[in-house]
Amino acid sequence: EQFKELYSWLDKDNSGEVSLDEMERCLEDEKMLAFLDSLDIDASDVWQFFSTLSMDGSRSLDVETFVMGCMKLRGTARSLDLQCLYNSHLSLSRSQKQFSAQVASDMSQLRRSTDQTLSLLRTMRTLRASL
Repeated sequence: EQFKELYSWLDKDNSGEVSLDEMERCLEDEKMLAFLDSLDIDASDVWQFFSTLSMDGSRSLDVETFVMGCMKLRGTARSLDLQCLYNSHLSLSRSQKQFSAQVASDMSQLRRSTDQTLSLLRTMRTLRASL
């Protein structure tokens, strides 16, 4: 409920969405910073705060995205959050290594095939020239 109240305060033009400009203007207000602090949310870097809430890169936030994002950002990162992030990183790293190995293998095979084709073409030229 407090996050919805905060959202209403941020949405100065009553458009139903909060833009980065609206958020920047509101976060210059000491009362707003105190309110965020009371919710245990650090908004000292407005751009990072906004882009973290707007995970899809949109230029504005609807109330649901804002409320859910603030709830996730509330307080310090939990061990579970950090472990999930670490696991995702490991999984992506493994996938990237497998992809790199497959590309290297495919490139080697392509090089061998190209070398064989060039060798065959040279042989054909030599035979044609001797006829």
